Amino acid sequence: MPSVPRIKPRLRILRRLIGPRSYICLLVSLLLLSLLSASTSDSPFTRGVVTFLTLSLVMSITVATSQAKHVAYKMFFGGLVISILLIVSNVFMLPPMHTKTFRIISDSLAIVYVLYAAYLVIKDVFSGQVNANRICGAICFYLMIGMSFGMFFYVLDLHDVTSFKLNQFYDHTAMQGIPISMHDRFTLFNYYSFCTITTAGFGDITPVSQAARTFTWMEALFGQLYLSILIARLVGLHIVASTAGGTGDEE
Repeated sequence: MPSVPRIKPRLRILRRLIGPRSYICLLVSLLLLSLLSASTSDSPFTRGVVTFLTLSLVMSITVATSQAKHVAYKMFFGGLVISILLIVSNVFMLPPMHTKTFRIISDSLAIVYVLYAAYLVIKDVFSGQVNANRICGAICFYLMIGMSFGMFFYVLDLHDVTSFKLNQFYDHTAMQGIPISMHDRFTLFNYYSFCTITTAGFGDITPVSQAARTFTWMEALFGQLYLSILIARLVGLHIVASTAGGTGDEE
């Protein structure tokens, strides 16, 4: 059967793309979910796309972090429960679950889930030889931390609407005097989070409360340390691996 030898290399490539400790699909899911925030529509179609991408992200996290069966089961069922909570509270808006308290609980659980997944990713990234897949994992970790901070700022705003000053945001948009919906607030704080972690600091959103200011400077500090230390360590491991003939699992 001449087709069998051709199929096996393709299966190996497929396993590398969507198998355990493969971060390409996870990176694509994170980027697609981030790009969806550019849409201002709150139609049922947009909610359906959000639902699909959320489930895809959970599956990608499950596959990428499935270093062991018990970890895979834990990440899958935990992510599935959190996805259902987020969909019910933020997408379908079913009462009485569409309340501030329920949204705070579901978003807080989502933050814990994403942070734990980010920990598993970064632990694997620095546990072996540097390659393109682990570089994708480092990017995934960066995006997941930025999204976690964005969800946390969203929770802060849900808890206390005076945590952030949005007057300058109103002044620079056509939304003067129009209340910001929950969907727009979520994408707004995601934008604020990545402006903070990259130290862009456009100034259209200002932290006011003590908690908002504290976690804002903590995220900005993390962004600088990550790029200057962890990425530099990745480059150092890659140089060591190159000079050692591709066997450099050490520093």
